[in-house]
Amino acid sequence: MTAASSPKTRGGRRIGRVLLGLLLLGVVLAGAAYGAFVWHMTSPVDAAGGAVALVVPKGATWDQAVVQLHAAGIVKSPWLFRLRARQRHRIVPPRAGRLELDKSFSPDRVMDVLAAGPGASDPDGPLKFKIIPGDNLFRIEERLDELGMSGDLWALDRDDAVVERLLGTLPERREGAFSRLEGYLAPETYHLSRSSPRVLTALESATSQFKKTWTAIKTKHSAARDRLAAEFGFTDHDVVILASLIEKESAVNDEGPLIAAVFYNRLRRGEALATDPTLVYRRDTWKDVPAPRHRKDRTNPYNTYANKGLPPGPICSPSARALEAALSPADSDALYFVARRDGSGRHVFTSSYDEHKKNIETFLKAP
Repeated sequence: MTAASSPKTRGGRRIGRVLLGLLLLGVVLAGAAYGAFVWHMTSPVDAAGGAVALVVPKGATWDQAVVQLHAAGIVKSPWLFRLRARQRHRIVPPRAGRLELDKSFSPDRVMDVLAAGPGASDPDGPLKFKIIPGDNLFRIEERLDELGMSGDLWALDRDDAVVERLLGTLPERREGAFSRLEGYLAPETYHLSRSSPRVLTALESATSQFKKTWTAIKTKHSAARDRLAAEFGFTDHDVVILASLIEKESAVNDEGPLIAAVFYNRLRRGEALATDPTLVYRRDTWKDVPAPRHRKDRTNPYNTYANKGLPPGPICSPSARALEAALSPADSDALYFVARRDGSGRHVFTSSYDEHKKNIETFLKAP
Protein backbone atom coordinates (compact mmCIF):
# COMPACT_ATOMS: atom_id res chain seq x y z
CA MET A 1 0.00 0.00 0.00
CA THR A 2 1.44 3.36 -1.18
CA ALA A 3 1.55 6.24 1.19
CA ALA A 4 -0.60 9.23 0.26
CA SER A 5 1.24 12.18 -1.34
CA SER A 6 1.70 15.21 0.77
CA PRO A 7 -0.08 18.47 -0.15
CA LYS A 8 3.32 20.01 -0.83
CA THR A 9 4.19 17.33 -3.39
CA ARG A 10 0.84 17.64 -5.13
CA GLY A 11 1.24 21.43 -5.35
CA GLY A 12 4.67 21.08 -6.94
CA ARG A 13 3.28 18.80 -9.61
CA ARG A 14 0.51 21.23 -10.43
CA ILE A 15 3.01 24.08 -10.80
CA GLY A 16 5.17 21.89 -13.06
CA ARG A 17 2.20 21.07 -15.28
CA VAL A 18 1.26 24.75 -15.48
CA LEU A 19 4.81 25.74 -16.37
CA LEU A 20 5.01 23.01 -18.99
CA GLY A 21 1.71 24.13 -20.43
CA LEU A 22 2.87 27.72 -20.54
CA LEU A 23 6.11 26.64 -22.21
CA LEU A 24 4.24 24.64 -24.83
CA LEU A 25 1.85 27.55 -25.38
CA GLY A 26 4.83 29.87 -25.81
CA VAL A 27 6.37 27.51 -28.36
CA VAL A 28 3.09 27.31 -30.27
CA LEU A 29 2.63 31.09 -30.19
CA ALA A 30 6.24 31.67 -31.22
CA GLY A 31 5.85 29.20 -34.07
CA ALA A 32 2.61 30.86 -35.15
CA ALA A 33 4.22 34.30 -34.96
CA TYR A 34 7.21 33.14 -36.99
CA GLY A 35 4.91 31.47 -39.51
CA ALA A 36 2.91 34.69 -39.81
CA PHE A 37 6.15 36.64 -40.21
CA VAL A 38 7.40 34.36 -43.01
CA TRP A 39 3.96 34.40 -44.66
CA HIS A 40 3.97 38.20 -44.54
CA MET A 41 7.44 38.36 -46.10
CA THR A 42 6.60 35.97 -48.92
CA SER A 43 3.17 37.41 -49.76
CA PRO A 44 2.46 40.37 -52.08
CA VAL A 45 2.69 43.81 -50.50
CA ASP A 46 -0.54 44.64 -52.35
CA ALA A 47 -2.31 41.86 -54.25
CA ALA A 48 -3.80 44.46 -56.61
CA GLY A 49 -0.28 45.38 -57.73
CA GLY A 50 0.95 48.63 -59.21
CA ALA A 51 4.24 49.42 -60.94
CA VAL A 52 6.66 51.62 -59.01
CA ALA A 53 9.96 52.99 -60.34
CA LEU A 54 12.51 53.99 -57.72
CA VAL A 55 15.86 55.69 -58.34
CA VAL A 56 18.52 54.90 -55.74
CA PRO A 57 21.01 57.80 -55.67
CA LYS A 58 24.74 57.25 -55.71
CA GLY A 59 26.16 56.78 -52.23
CA ALA A 60 22.83 55.79 -50.65
CA THR A 61 23.00 53.31 -47.77
CA TRP A 62 20.81 50.22 -47.52
CA ASP A 63 18.71 51.84 -44.79
CA GLN A 64 18.24 54.99 -46.88
CA ALA A 65 17.04 52.86 -49.79
CA VAL A 66 14.56 51.12 -47.48
CA VAL A 67 13.23 54.52 -46.38
CA GLN A 68 12.60 55.26 -50.08
CA LEU A 69 10.85 51.91 -50.49
CA HIS A 70 8.67 52.64 -47.45
CA ALA A 71 7.75 56.10 -48.78
CA ALA A 72 6.81 54.53 -52.13
CA GLY A 73 4.50 52.03 -50.43
CA ILE A 74 6.62 49.02 -51.38
CA VAL A 75 7.76 48.28 -47.80
CA LYS A 76 5.11 48.44 -45.06
CA SER A 77 7.34 47.90 -42.02
CA PRO A 78 11.00 48.93 -42.37
CA TRP A 79 11.77 47.24 -39.02
CA LEU A 80 10.35 43.86 -40.09
CA PHE A 81 11.94 44.28 -43.53
CA ARG A 82 15.36 44.78 -41.93
CA LEU A 83 14.83 41.80 -39.63
CA ARG A 84 14.01 39.56 -42.58
CA ALA A 85 16.85 40.96 -44.70
CA ARG A 86 19.33 40.25 -41.91
CA GLN A 87 17.98 36.72 -41.64
CA ARG A 88 18.39 36.22 -45.42
CA HIS A 89 21.79 37.98 -45.61
CA ARG A 90 20.37 40.63 -47.95
CA ILE A 91 21.69 43.76 -46.23
CA VAL A 92 24.25 44.84 -48.82
CA PRO A 93 25.22 48.31 -50.13
CA PRO A 94 22.71 49.12 -52.91
CA ARG A 95 23.85 49.95 -56.45
CA ALA A 96 22.77 53.36 -57.71
CA GLY A 97 20.20 53.46 -60.48
CA ARG A 98 16.59 52.82 -61.35
CA LEU A 99 14.72 49.91 -59.76
CA GLU A 100 11.62 48.57 -61.50
CA LEU A 101 9.29 47.29 -58.79
CA ASP A 102 5.66 46.38 -58.34
CA LYS A 103 3.40 46.34 -55.30
CA SER A 104 2.52 42.75 -56.19
CA PHE A 105 6.10 41.80 -55.19
CA SER A 106 6.59 40.13 -51.83
CA PRO A 107 9.02 41.77 -49.36
CA ASP A 108 11.45 38.90 -50.03
CA ARG A 109 11.37 39.65 -53.75
CA VAL A 110 11.76 43.38 -53.11
CA MET A 111 14.91 42.79 -51.06
CA ASP A 112 16.20 40.46 -53.78
CA VAL A 113 15.72 43.21 -56.37
CA LEU A 114 17.39 45.75 -54.08
CA ALA A 115 20.34 43.40 -53.57
CA ALA A 116 20.65 42.57 -57.29
CA GLY A 117 20.47 46.22 -58.35
CA PRO A 118 19.03 48.20 -61.29
CA GLY A 119 17.35 46.23 -64.05
CA ALA A 120 16.53 43.37 -61.71
CA SER A 121 12.73 43.20 -61.57
CA ASP A 122 13.52 39.52 -62.06
CA PRO A 123 16.58 39.23 -59.79
CA ASP A 124 17.38 35.75 -61.06
CA GLY A 125 17.22 36.78 -64.72
CA PRO A 126 19.62 38.72 -66.94
CA LEU A 127 20.11 42.48 -66.86
CA LYS A 128 17.97 44.09 -69.57
CA PHE A 129 19.57 46.97 -71.46
CA LYS A 130 17.28 48.60 -74.01
CA ILE A 131 18.08 50.97 -76.88
CA ILE A 132 15.05 52.51 -78.57
CA PRO A 133 15.19 53.70 -82.22
CA GLY A 134 16.06 57.39 -82.10
CA ASP A 135 17.96 57.21 -78.80
CA ASN A 136 21.16 59.23 -78.83
CA LEU A 137 24.28 58.54 -76.77
CA PHE A 138 23.21 61.07 -74.14
CA ARG A 139 20.03 59.04 -73.48
CA ILE A 140 21.92 55.76 -73.69
CA GLU A 141 24.37 57.08 -71.10
CA GLU A 142 21.43 57.79 -68.76
CA ARG A 143 20.09 54.29 -69.24
CA LEU A 144 23.48 52.73 -68.53
CA ASP A 145 23.69 54.78 -65.33
CA GLU A 146 20.18 53.69 -64.33
CA LEU A 147 21.30 50.08 -64.65
CA GLY A 148 24.34 50.72 -62.48
CA MET A 149 26.81 49.76 -65.23
CA SER A 150 30.48 50.29 -64.45
CA GLY A 151 32.64 52.16 -66.95
CA ASP A 152 32.84 55.53 -68.72
CA LEU A 153 30.93 55.63 -72.01
CA TRP A 154 32.67 58.76 -73.25
CA ALA A 155 36.16 57.51 -72.37
CA LEU A 156 35.46 54.39 -74.43
CA ASP A 157 34.06 56.51 -77.27
CA ARG A 158 37.28 58.55 -77.37
CA ASP A 159 39.51 55.46 -77.39
CA ASP A 160 40.30 54.74 -81.05
CA ALA A 161 41.52 51.23 -80.28
CA VAL A 162 38.27 50.37 -78.50
CA VAL A 163 36.09 51.88 -81.24
CA GLU A 164 38.00 50.08 -83.99
CA ARG A 165 37.68 46.78 -82.13
CA LEU A 166 33.96 47.30 -81.60
CA LEU A 167 33.14 48.36 -85.16
CA GLY A 168 35.82 46.55 -87.12
CA THR A 169 36.77 49.90 -88.61
CA LEU A 170 37.35 53.45 -87.43
CA PRO A 171 34.69 55.90 -88.67
CA GLU A 172 36.10 59.17 -89.90
CA ARG A 173 36.11 61.79 -87.15
CA ARG A 174 34.96 64.87 -89.00
CA GLU A 175 35.42 68.38 -87.74
CA GLY A 176 32.80 69.11 -85.10
CA ALA A 177 31.77 65.46 -84.65
CA PHE A 178 30.87 64.76 -81.05
CA SER A 179 31.17 60.99 -81.06
CA ARG A 180 32.46 58.01 -83.00
CA LEU A 181 30.01 55.45 -81.63
CA GLU A 182 26.86 57.52 -82.15
CA GLY A 183 24.65 55.79 -84.72
CA TYR A 184 26.38 52.42 -84.38
CA LEU A 185 24.48 51.00 -81.39
CA ALA A 186 21.59 48.97 -82.79
CA PRO A 187 18.14 49.50 -81.23
CA GLU A 188 17.32 46.30 -79.38
CA THR A 189 16.77 44.85 -75.91
CA TYR A 190 19.98 43.21 -74.76
CA HIS A 191 20.15 40.60 -72.00
CA LEU A 192 23.42 40.96 -70.13
CA SER A 193 24.98 39.11 -67.23
CA ARG A 194 24.29 40.91 -63.97
CA SER A 195 27.30 39.35 -62.23
CA SER A 196 29.62 42.06 -63.57
CA PRO A 197 27.63 44.66 -65.54
CA ARG A 198 29.99 46.81 -67.61
CA VAL A 199 29.42 49.58 -70.15
CA LEU A 200 31.92 47.93 -72.49
CA THR A 201 29.90 44.69 -72.48
CA ALA A 202 26.75 46.62 -73.42
CA LEU A 203 28.61 48.38 -76.25
CA GLU A 204 29.96 45.06 -77.52
CA SER A 205 26.44 43.65 -77.76
CA ALA A 206 24.95 46.75 -79.40
CA THR A 207 27.72 47.25 -81.98
CA SER A 208 27.74 43.54 -82.83
CA GLN A 209 24.01 43.69 -83.58
CA PHE A 210 24.50 46.84 -85.67
CA LYS A 211 27.17 45.16 -87.79
CA LYS A 212 24.89 42.20 -88.50
CA THR A 213 21.96 44.44 -89.43
CA TRP A 214 24.02 46.83 -91.55
CA THR A 215 25.84 44.05 -93.43
CA ALA A 216 22.51 42.48 -94.44
CA ILE A 217 21.01 45.82 -95.53
CA LYS A 218 23.95 47.09 -97.55
CA THR A 219 24.28 43.70 -99.27
CA LYS A 220 20.60 43.82 -100.21
CA HIS A 221 20.94 47.38 -101.53
CA SER A 222 24.47 47.18 -102.94
CA ALA A 223 23.50 48.78 -106.27
CA ALA A 224 21.89 51.76 -104.52
CA ARG A 225 24.92 52.09 -102.29
CA ASP A 226 27.17 52.25 -105.34
CA ARG A 227 24.94 54.91 -106.95
CA LEU A 228 25.07 57.08 -103.83
CA ALA A 229 28.83 56.76 -103.71
CA ALA A 230 29.06 57.83 -107.36
CA GLU A 231 26.59 60.73 -107.12
CA PHE A 232 27.29 62.16 -103.66
CA GLY A 233 30.59 60.58 -102.69
CA PHE A 234 28.75 58.85 -99.85
CA THR A 235 30.59 56.42 -97.60
CA ASP A 236 28.86 53.95 -95.31
CA HIS A 237 29.29 56.52 -92.54
CA ASP A 238 27.36 59.09 -94.60
CA VAL A 239 24.50 56.63 -95.05
CA VAL A 240 24.36 56.06 -91.28
CA ILE A 241 24.30 59.83 -90.72
CA LEU A 242 21.41 60.26 -93.16
CA ALA A 243 19.57 57.29 -91.65
CA SER A 244 19.79 58.92 -88.23
CA LEU A 245 18.11 62.06 -89.63
CA ILE A 246 15.39 59.94 -91.23
CA GLU A 247 14.86 58.13 -87.91
CA LYS A 248 14.34 61.37 -85.99
CA GLU A 249 11.99 62.85 -88.60
CA SER A 250 9.80 59.83 -89.40
CA ALA A 251 7.19 58.48 -87.02
CA VAL A 252 5.40 56.37 -89.65
CA ASN A 253 7.22 53.52 -91.35
CA ASP A 254 6.09 54.19 -94.92
CA GLU A 255 7.26 57.83 -94.82
CA GLY A 256 10.94 56.99 -94.34
CA PRO A 257 11.68 56.66 -98.09
CA LEU A 258 9.82 59.94 -98.80
CA ILE A 259 11.82 61.80 -96.17
CA ALA A 260 14.99 60.27 -97.62
CA ALA A 261 13.97 61.55 -101.07
CA VAL A 262 13.54 65.09 -99.70
CA PHE A 263 17.03 65.03 -98.19
CA TYR A 264 18.65 63.71 -101.38
CA ASN A 265 16.78 66.26 -103.52
CA ARG A 266 17.99 69.09 -101.30
CA LEU A 267 21.56 67.80 -101.41
CA ARG A 268 21.38 67.75 -105.22
CA ARG A 269 20.31 71.38 -105.26
CA GLY A 270 22.96 72.42 -102.74
CA GLU A 271 20.31 73.49 -100.24
CA ALA A 272 20.55 73.14 -96.47
CA LEU A 273 18.79 70.06 -95.13
CA ALA A 274 17.09 72.22 -92.48
CA THR A 275 16.02 69.32 -90.27
CA ASP A 276 14.97 70.35 -86.77
CA PRO A 277 16.33 67.39 -84.73
CA THR A 278 19.90 68.42 -85.58
CA LEU A 279 19.37 71.76 -83.84
CA VAL A 280 19.38 70.28 -80.35
CA TYR A 281 22.06 67.62 -80.74
CA ARG A 282 24.29 68.89 -77.96
CA ARG A 283 24.94 67.71 -74.43
CA ASP A 284 23.26 70.80 -72.96
CA THR A 285 20.23 70.93 -75.29
CA TRP A 286 19.37 67.38 -76.35
CA LYS A 287 16.23 67.33 -74.18
CA ASP A 288 14.99 70.64 -75.61
CA VAL A 289 12.23 70.97 -78.19
CA PRO A 290 13.76 72.49 -81.37
CA ALA A 291 12.85 76.18 -81.59
CA PRO A 292 13.64 79.12 -83.92
CA ARG A 293 16.31 80.34 -81.48
CA HIS A 294 18.26 77.12 -82.05
CA ARG A 295 18.43 77.84 -85.79
CA LYS A 296 20.53 80.92 -85.07
CA ASP A 297 23.11 78.98 -83.09
CA ARG A 298 26.08 78.82 -85.45
CA THR A 299 28.29 77.37 -82.73
CA ASN A 300 26.50 74.03 -83.16
CA PRO A 301 28.22 72.14 -86.03
CA TYR A 302 25.17 69.86 -86.27
CA ASN A 303 22.87 72.79 -87.13
CA THR A 304 21.59 71.89 -90.62
CA TYR A 305 19.96 75.29 -91.04
CA ALA A 306 23.23 77.18 -90.64
CA ASN A 307 25.41 74.54 -92.35
CA LYS A 308 24.82 72.88 -95.71
CA GLY A 309 25.29 69.18 -96.29
CA LEU A 310 25.19 66.41 -93.74
CA PRO A 311 25.99 67.08 -90.08
CA PRO A 312 29.45 65.86 -88.98
CA GLY A 313 28.06 62.65 -87.49
CA PRO A 314 24.90 60.65 -86.74
CA ILE A 315 22.51 62.13 -84.19
CA CYS A 316 20.91 58.91 -82.91
CA SER A 317 20.68 55.15 -83.26
CA PRO A 318 18.76 54.51 -86.50
CA SER A 319 16.48 51.50 -86.88
CA ALA A 320 16.89 48.96 -89.67
CA ARG A 321 13.88 50.64 -91.29
CA ALA A 322 15.67 54.01 -91.40
CA LEU A 323 18.87 52.43 -92.76
CA GLU A 324 16.84 50.79 -95.53
CA ALA A 325 15.10 54.08 -96.32
CA ALA A 326 18.47 55.83 -96.66
CA LEU A 327 19.39 53.31 -99.38
CA SER A 328 15.98 53.15 -101.04
CA PRO A 329 14.53 56.68 -101.28
CA ALA A 330 11.12 57.14 -102.88
CA ASP A 331 10.85 58.36 -106.47
CA SER A 332 9.72 61.88 -105.57
CA ASP A 333 10.64 65.47 -106.41
CA ALA A 334 9.54 66.71 -102.96
CA LEU A 335 11.78 69.28 -101.30
CA TYR A 336 9.80 70.11 -98.17
CA PHE A 337 7.66 68.42 -95.55
CA VAL A 338 5.60 69.64 -92.60
CA ALA A 339 4.18 67.61 -89.73
CA ARG A 340 0.39 67.38 -89.81
CA ARG A 341 0.19 67.51 -86.01
CA ASP A 342 -3.10 65.64 -86.04
CA GLY A 343 -1.91 62.69 -84.00
CA SER A 344 -1.18 60.55 -87.07
CA GLY A 345 2.58 61.19 -87.06
CA ARG A 346 2.37 61.93 -90.79
CA HIS A 347 3.70 64.81 -92.88
CA VAL A 348 2.61 66.81 -95.91
CA PHE A 349 5.17 66.77 -98.74
CA THR A 350 5.59 69.25 -101.57
CA SER A 351 8.13 70.42 -104.15
CA SER A 352 6.80 74.01 -104.13
CA TYR A 353 8.07 76.52 -101.61
CA ASP A 354 4.84 78.53 -101.88
CA GLU A 355 2.82 75.41 -101.05
CA HIS A 356 5.23 74.68 -98.23
CA LYS A 357 4.57 78.11 -96.70
CA LYS A 358 0.83 77.48 -96.94
CA ASN A 359 1.26 74.11 -95.26
CA ILE A 360 3.18 75.79 -92.44
CA GLU A 361 0.30 78.22 -91.95
CA THR A 362 -2.23 75.39 -92.06
CA PHE A 363 -0.54 72.82 -89.84
CA LEU A 364 1.93 74.69 -87.64
CA LYS A 365 0.30 78.03 -87.03
CA ALA A 366 -3.35 77.01 -86.96
CA PRO A 367 -5.02 77.50 -83.56
